[in-house]
Amino acid sequence: MSLLKSRLGCQLSLDDIGIGSSNLANLSKVNVDYLKIDGSFINDILFDPYSELVVKFITSAAKLYGRKTIAEYVENTQQFEKMRELSVDYAQGYFTGKPEMLFDPILN
Repeated sequence: MSLLKSRLGCQLSLDDIGIGSSNLANLSKVNVDYLKIDGSFINDILFDPYSELVVKFITSAAKLYGRKTIAEYVENTQQFEKMRELSVDYAQGYFTGKPEMLFDPILN
């Protein structure tokens, strides 16, 4: 897959890390560039110690395997600052920008 990624000039992310089938047991087996931390942990990060622990663990594991991390659903300054404190690489959510359509499928 590495050769294919380099030939296409693309990067891959694994979504919903921490829940479901995107669990950490498979982290060393997949060749992705980014790990997207599930938004349910980000929503609860300011008041739930377990969510903070999970984000710390995912971030540490990502660094160990040379991956970058993306926090989903970052919606306010406090969550954004917490992600910085926990060394998450990127933030995604309404705090960083409202989602917008890249193209209109009717016009293209």
